[in-house]
Amino acid sequence: MFALVRAPLAVLLIALTLAFGSAALVVMALLDQPWLGIDIRQGGRIVTAVEGPAAALPPGSTLLSLRSPEGGAALVLDDFDTVEEPDTLPDRATMDRVFSHAQTARDLAMGPLLLDYLQPGATQPQRLRLDPAPRRPLGDLPLTLWTQLGVGLVAMLFGGLILGLKRREPAARLVALSGLGMMVSAHAAALYSSRELALPETVFTAASRLNGYGALLFGAAAVWLFLIYPRRLGPRGLGPLLAALILSWGVLVALGLIRDPLLMAPLPIALTILLLTGIIVLQYRASWRDPLARAALRWFSLGFAVSSGAFLLAFCLPVLLRQPLPMPQAHAFLFFLLIYLGMGFSVLRYRLFEVQDWSVRILYYVLAAVLLLAVDALLIYALAVERVAALSLSFFVVTLTYLPLREWLMTRVFGPPRPDPSGLFARVTELALSDPGPVRTARMQGLMRWMFDPMRVEPLAEMPTEPRIDGDGTALCLPALPGVAPLRLVWARQGRALFSPRDLETLRSVLGMAAQSIERRDAFERGIAQERARITRDMHDNIGVQLMGALHAPETARKDALIRRTLSELREIVTDPFMADAPLEALLGDLRAELSGIVAARGLRFDWCCDEAVYDALASKRVAHALRALLRETVNNALRHARADAVVVDLRLRDGALWVRVADDGIGALPEDEGAGNGLSGLRARLEAAGGEFRFGPGPQGRGTVLEAGLPLRTAGSGPGQKEEAA
Repeated sequence: MFALVRAPLAVLLIALTLAFGSAALVVMALLDQPWLGIDIRQGGRIVTAVEGPAAALPPGSTLLSLRSPEGGAALVLDDFDTVEEPDTLPDRATMDRVFSHAQTARDLAMGPLLLDYLQPGATQPQRLRLDPAPRRPLGDLPLTLWTQLGVGLVAMLFGGLILGLKRREPAARLVALSGLGMMVSAHAAALYSSRELALPETVFTAASRLNGYGALLFGAAAVWLFLIYPRRLGPRGLGPLLAALILSWGVLVALGLIRDPLLMAPLPIALTILLLTGIIVLQYRASWRDPLARAALRWFSLGFAVSSGAFLLAFCLPVLLRQPLPMPQAHAFLFFLLIYLGMGFSVLRYRLFEVQDWSVRILYYVLAAVLLLAVDALLIYALAVERVAALSLSFFVVTLTYLPLREWLMTRVFGPPRPDPSGLFARVTELALSDPGPVRTARMQGLMRWMFDPMRVEPLAEMPTEPRIDGDGTALCLPALPGVAPLRLVWARQGRALFSPRDLETLRSVLGMAAQSIERRDAFERGIAQERARITRDMHDNIGVQLMGALHAPETARKDALIRRTLSELREIVTDPFMADAPLEALLGDLRAELSGIVAARGLRFDWCCDEAVYDALASKRVAHALRALLRETVNNALRHARADAVVVDLRLRDGALWVRVADDGIGALPEDEGAGNGLSGLRARLEAAGGEFRFGPGPQGRGTVLEAGLPLRTAGSGPGQKEEAA
């Protein structure tokens, strides 16, 4: 059974039961009171709205007294009877009188009563008979009630959630205890601050005491928490000792030893806030070299700095100066809820790597507002400047002082400015141009040190696909890039900060830039390799055949012509100009003369068959090179390897493509012989690069060899914009 209670879901259900049970008790206690149907301005007796039993009462009237129609003493009302918070009353006697008047009002409202009031502008009081309803309707409950009940519910449920998730940690238990104190304080205040006039004295007194006890419990648990979290301050018993001293104040109030309303709750709450401020400063000093602990502390200090300052100025200070509250008491619990949520997120260590950005941005707005209000108040109250002029001058002064202060804070909090684009581009380019492997990985490590100044850069065993933040911001993981191993950066800025989402976005941009640079460098290398391969193929397929023809040419003039043509084609091979499409007539004529001469020199028969339409077809430079290499290489292979008596070249135009068939009557060849030599495999690559097809195999009945290839062309009458796909 105890193990079940310790389960996270069970803890949350218990917190849920306590929170909703407490809220239900408050609502039922308010609905169980008699209802007059009067809305009264708090801290006064002026009627702001009427309904139900008091519908005949003119709004704006001032309430004077309540009395029974059967006689007896009248309940003379004063401004204190409608006060929202009894702690703002001047003394204990006044507080006891308010409690007693609430009981008397309830007793009178249990039956018909006479209401004395003064209409606006009138000098003589008037009397109205009321028949109060026995129960207060739900719709009459004010919005501030639900605000305070909601604060208590959120505090209790959030504390139960933290306790369920981290129930073995003392910090989680203190957060839950602090949430319990907040719920008790908020729900007790919701009860007496939402009254109409009537409320049992015992209930009113108990709720007022519970409000103070809950606030003290909240403060005592918070003090104890931040004496042990995120680092322990002082001896082990310091936290329980200070918590006991704070709670003992409530014991003194319960025993009646403290009777001044200011000393019952407002003063100890203000002192607790000041004590917490000192503890937070000490925690920051103790966590100076621990970014994770400092980020966890920043969650609480974020809410504490904003909320406690606002609470002290808006509530504690007016009460201590015996001035009216500037806003409803329910708003005070919203401030404390922010403090509590910051406390809980601090213990949960929720998204610690983002707290720095959030806290600084919120601090900017708070500082601007504080400076504006301070300067405005100084000009109005100290220098007697008119309000409109003071506000304008305040905006001017705050602008001159706030913007430089903000720039200074940005530098202090976020560290040095981001790397300049020119330096970043130079380092990324240097990384991309380095050799893949250890050299490029070392360059990447240097780039990361230059950008984030991590304490360590270590290899990462896993292979992440995206950069990510690990360890609540203590580490930043980099995926692998081409030629770069995955890396892990540990402790940004030499351990002075955590990695933030801003760092993650910067890293993504840099990695994208580096990946593109590496890809472009690799593409450049591939282009060089492809160009070298092209030149090698052209030298083998064209130049070799030309030189062999020149070698076997018997006439000197013929030999010279072949050599000049070879030099001309060599220049074309090296420069590889992408000239405009040209008809095949001249190229085929040269090839027919060249090949027939080479074949005749070896004593073989050469047959050339070509459709007339082929001569008019247009071919790009790449297709022309491929056709020239195809015919020269196949004829050269027939002469050197086939031991043939005849070579037949057949050219046909079909479906917009030039189909070439070269056959011999030699010893034949099998398809697997195709890859045996560099010539035919290179020829296949050339033809496919030009968008063509290539087939190679034995002739009919296995006699001779047949090579068939198709190359894309366009006819002379086709549009100039139509080009071969491979071109």
